[in-house]
Amino acid sequence: RCRLHLAVPALLLALGALFAPAARAEHTPFSVRIAGSSTVLPVAEAWADRFRPVGTYDFHLEGGGSSEGAERVCKSHDDPLHVDIGEMSREWRDTEALQLDDDYTWECLSSKVRVTRLQIGIDGLALIVAKDGAANTCLKRVGGLTLAQLRWIFSGLSSEALAADGVNISSVAPADDGDGIKEWSDFDAGCPEEPIHPYGAGNMSGTHDFFWPRSFPPAVVP
Repeated sequence: RCRLHLAVPALLLALGALFAPAARAEHTPFSVRIAGSSTVLPVAEAWADRFRPVGTYDFHLEGGGSSEGAERVCKSHDDPLHVDIGEMSREWRDTEALQLDDDYTWECLSSKVRVTRLQIGIDGLALIVAKDGAANTCLKRVGGLTLAQLRWIFSGLSSEALAADGVNISSVAPADDGDGIKEWSDFDAGCPEEPIHPYGAGNMSGTHDFFWPRSFPPAVVP
């Protein structure tokens, strides 16, 4: 399970005032810029829909991934890329910010901007395959995949490199035909002889940061 966070500059926490219902202002609506995790984005969109009718706030929402959310919330307020709220589906990295003594304030290493982290939920992570495709056909036959088999699929390392890292290739891909191509039939001769094409979030994504360290040893994490 990955934790979903908002990173909010201390200047804005005033969150009670920022999001509390208020009378319609006569002046220009207060602009709130939000960017980051695509996992958290639907939650932010729901909040924006809730508060837009008030007329006090003008929301600008973007995705971009957790790393972008962390980077942009740390920028100075006069930077055009700065956002008021950074969405993240992972923890802060040691290279991004330093956690202060109160356990919820973080100081950005790049700018000394201080932000408050708010956990807003816990999300699950799933690997899915296309219905009636080669993967689905094979998984039905073999009964699922082990963590070692996921490592074999996603790491990009050769069988030899994984074996040197301690993976028992004879149990991971017992039907490997040795052609150097990772195929579903490498798991079982009765599976389709079709290449395995894994897809997933890139390294700007909090989903990537959550999945890789929990699935692979440090030497394999890109």
